Amino acid sequence: MWKVMVVDDERPALEELSECLSAQEQVAEVYRFRKPREALTMFTELSPDLVFLDIEMRGMNGLELAGYIQQLGTSAEIVFVTAYNEHAITAFDLCALDYVLKPLNPQRIKQTLERFARVTKDRGRGEIASSVEAVGADSMVTVATRPIGVHLFGPITVTGKYGDIVWNSSKSRELFVYLLLHPQVGLAQLIDDVFPEFNLDSATHYVHTCLYRIRKSLKECGLGQEITIDYRNKRYETTFAEHVPVDYEQFMSADSAEQRIERYKGELLPEVESEWPHPFRKTCDDLFEFALQLVMDRAQANGNLQLAQKYDAMLSRLRE
Repeated sequence: MWKVMVVDDERPALEELSECLSAQEQVAEVYRFRKPREALTMFTELSPDLVFLDIEMRGMNGLELAGYIQQLGTSAEIVFVTAYNEHAITAFDLCALDYVLKPLNPQRIKQTLERFARVTKDRGRGEIASSVEAVGADSMVTVATRPIGVHLFGPITVTGKYGDIVWNSSKSRELFVYLLLHPQVGLAQLIDDVFPEFNLDSATHYVHTCLYRIRKSLKECGLGQEITIDYRNKRYETTFAEHVPVDYEQFMSADSAEQRIERYKGELLPEVESEWPHPFRKTCDDLFEFALQLVMDRAQANGNLQLAQKYDAMLSRLRE
């Protein structure tokens, strides 16, 4: 039997959905809230299994509330309820367990509950096997073949205890790496850098959507507690556990030129086409070039011409 939370600031819609859910035999309790902040305050105490969130609500929209719920580390699945048409809702596709369009259809609600039953059944079995694809998730998580860590040089990869995240949304991936490299950043700056083509309202919605996807993907790959993204004092704060290595941080903290060369695995963030990574790339390339020049000069001074030629060739390719 499931406990279900419903949050909608419109009383008729709230009552209609709540009554529809109460009529389902799998549902034991239905918690109704018209105010998103009250729902968030009571969330941990009530510990619902499934949450239905209206997207457009006053004070805090459903995407924002979903992001805060994800920060609680809950296993609850989220369903978005919206009056958007099929075209507009594409922005939320693959973001949650499901989405339901208004006006509500009891048969459609039943399908959502059947989907939730399948998800909880699989979760109970603990079947991760060689790969896991969660219903409605932003990403596929494939079985881990490398130690956990985040790789920003060369192809961007995020490896957790349960495997790699394969991002289906390039903007979610970009926002994730942006927040790693900007561990404290305000919303306005974030939008200017990552979503410059959108107006403020659209960009804010997009940020919340991507953040929800990121948190869900991190949780599914086993890094939900190790990498956290919180909103405090009007800034996003990103933290990651010390045992989760980030190759960029390792490159920047290298103790020697040889170590820095060994840790350079290709261009930084090659999949990101925005302007904001350019200063980071230039810094890395300059440090890499300096390290190559240093070890080449040292090899020449020591009479090791073969090694000097190797590093000279690397310098030539870098400067092309």
